[in-house]
Amino acid sequence: TITFNATSWYAPNKELWKEKTIVTVKSNVISIPDGFNFLIRRVEYANINSGKTASLSLVPPQVFTSEHIPDIFK
Repeated sequence: TITFNATSWYAPNKELWKEKTIVTVKSNVISIPDGFNFLIRRVEYANINSGKTASLSLVPPQVFTSEHIPDIFK
């Protein structure tokens, strides 16, 4: 599981972030510059001084299937 902190309660499609949704993450920091699809396992919304944020707990969807999990997650 990785945690991604979004700067809004809303996804790019203007809907609230929600569990059981696939989201594509691109990040050089975690070695996925070309993007990887994750499943949102949990969403925690916060309303703090800097605005409304969402903490997304993400997992590779392969953890729920028999598909191969990429080596970068092992």
